[in-house]
Amino acid sequence: MLASLAIASGLFTTLFLGSRTELRLREVPLGTGGVQFAVDLETLPYARFEMRSRHFDFKIDYAADVTQPDLEGGINAGPQLFQLANMSTWYSTRDWEIGASQGGGIGQMNFSYLTPYSAVPGQSGGPPPVQLVPCTDLTKCANELVELGSSASSLTLRYKHDRSSVAVSPSYSVTGGIDDASRKIFPVVSLPRVDASFEQTVGRRDVLATRGSAAAADSTPRACNPATGGPPLDRTDPNPPTCAPRAQWGTLSETWEHRLSRRISLELTGGAAVARNEIDTSQPYNLLAYPVAGVLVGYALRNPDPDRPAMHPIITDPPKPSAYAYARVGPVIDNYWGFVDPRLEIGAAALDPINDKYTLLGHAAFVRSLPPTALDASYFAGDVELLRRIDKYRFEFGGGLRGAYQKDPFTGEFYVISAYLTFIWHEPRIKF
Repeated sequence: MLASLAIASGLFTTLFLGSRTELRLREVPLGTGGVQFAVDLETLPYARFEMRSRHFDFKIDYAADVTQPDLEGGINAGPQLFQLANMSTWYSTRDWEIGASQGGGIGQMNFSYLTPYSAVPGQSGGPPPVQLVPCTDLTKCANELVELGSSASSLTLRYKHDRSSVAVSPSYSVTGGIDDASRKIFPVVSLPRVDASFEQTVGRRDVLATRGSAAAADSTPRACNPATGGPPLDRTDPNPPTCAPRAQWGTLSETWEHRLSRRISLELTGGAAVARNEIDTSQPYNLLAYPVAGVLVGYALRNPDPDRPAMHPIITDPPKPSAYAYARVGPVIDNYWGFVDPRLEIGAAALDPINDKYTLLGHAAFVRSLPPTALDASYFAGDVELLRRIDKYRFEFGGGLRGAYQKDPFTGEFYVISAYLTFIWHEPRIKF
């Protein structure tokens, strides 16, 4: 039936199937001064169904992240399951593009594990990807497992004419614990947002883009240290003080994109951000106005392979083989902790199919608080992975190493190291 409808409507219909499995060895420092070694087994089967025509594109993505943590202690705890799904549709004409998407996730997530990182040019600044509500004293909080749910909706309208385009994209997301016990660790954070841009091609190699955004985040109450918004001083206290962070902010920036050659590109950004936040409703709002600046140099390595879907735990479009380095300055608005902190971030990343058999992925980033910081935080994160294609398309085997280090008033000094082996299977294309 589905095949008949697709043929009758002139749509090109494709089904992508795949799975990724990792065996991780973690080294985690303990509050007593020692270290703990742990082994996790994670597998992520995923599927994407897509229908395309000249003017229409419709996609449904689904992934199930299954993790069996702490294999060294047996499997008495049982596996953790976190499910991700996204549906998007686009309709385009010569001048107009209209798109909408709805995504969400639900399941269990342990916030004491280091998680993978998707290195994407132009992503928002912030601490490296250590998904932590960290606890280094296992006598107090050995298990930071939460029942987590999330939802994200967006609508995009873009008008293109000649060398100019105008776009506006409102969105709304909500993330947080599903039950009361989980919300005490991870509160429910709602985030309405609107983004707008105006782009103008001013030459064969130059594009100017004006971008702006406005957002407001609101959080349900959670246990905290009212002085910093961080974890309570005593997590064993049955009635700790609570915080309900709120923040509003807006940004406006101008970006110049210049293609130095067919493969090398340069991107310069300048602008400003204004943000205000409060940790506790009994305290006045803190207001911060700060410049926004950035530079990115990219190098395209080769054309992407359209038959190989992205091998990242969150389903994305196939990444373009490239390398880039970047630096940016601007305030970080943290919806969970409730702070606004100026940051400098420096990083580099690469995704390179070295040859027909090997693919190399790597990323490293350093983040440091800038004046007038109240946190004086430092972060570093990096990962490197080498994959070998076993046959022409379907199987890949490899391994990697990732790690992260952070030092801030909330957690003190904390690091995680993870080595892993990866086995990937994916059926590149099943046509209806």
